[in-house]
Amino acid sequence: MECIEYVESSRLGLEGSYVVVKDADLPVKLPGESYEAKSINIFELDSIHREIDNQPHTGVVGLGGFNAVNAAKMLSVRRLKKGGLKQSLFENPSPSRPLVLIPTKPSFCTDVTPLTVVYDPSVPVYNLQYIKPQKVVIPLDLYSAGFEAERSVLSMLNPSLGRASVEEYLEFCRERAPVGLSPEFILALTVSALVGVSLEDALRTVTAPAGAEAARLAMWRKLDHFVEHSWSFYRRFLVYWGIESRSELYDRYSTLFSL
Repeated sequence: MECIEYVESSRLGLEGSYVVVKDADLPVKLPGESYEAKSINIFELDSIHREIDNQPHTGVVGLGGFNAVNAAKMLSVRRLKKGGLKQSLFENPSPSRPLVLIPTKPSFCTDVTPLTVVYDPSVPVYNLQYIKPQKVVIPLDLYSAGFEAERSVLSMLNPSLGRASVEEYLEFCRERAPVGLSPEFILALTVSALVGVSLEDALRTVTAPAGAEAARLAMWRKLDHFVEHSWSFYRRFLVYWGIESRSELYDRYSTLFSL
């Protein structure tokens, strides 16, 4: 279980030398060299990973939302002598230096657990990996505001989260992160990768397909492709959620996106 601390944003402070990976325009600043996390694209982060590897910082901080916390996890792994960030992540996906997350809003449980979403555009695919932070520091004032703003997204992830407290969200994440959160989230990863929409929009498409006519039509025309993608990359999660074969997965997609 991750070590979680609660503080006010005005009292945030870290001992040691850290690289700060943050979202743009955050009202919080921390000492140390900062990099903006504009995406979780494994190739876009490669140059930052190379630069950080040559610096004497003792740790990495992820400050902000989805992009910041996932990018920080990815950038915390040791860079190999050969191969870039992609090779490093798949050969040894463990932090090589202290990793601290300071989330300002819920981010599909990646903000408070080792669950890490890595986007590889060369496939394309959103890979799920597990990179454990040393600790998670939650700035209560910022996170509470972010939590309320994200309730509609949380309810798509699981209906119970639309009414949940922060503590109930944390418990949900601890329980569900090891198994991919939900079958809807797993299918949303495929939709996002193949249709080119955000994970939030993909989840909305999966949970409320009646309101996404264009996406439904696109998916219906390429249903076999979506089934093969999901089964190839997320089979163990799908089996956990009771989808035990390609044919069952095809039926699931057909039910969601039939016209």
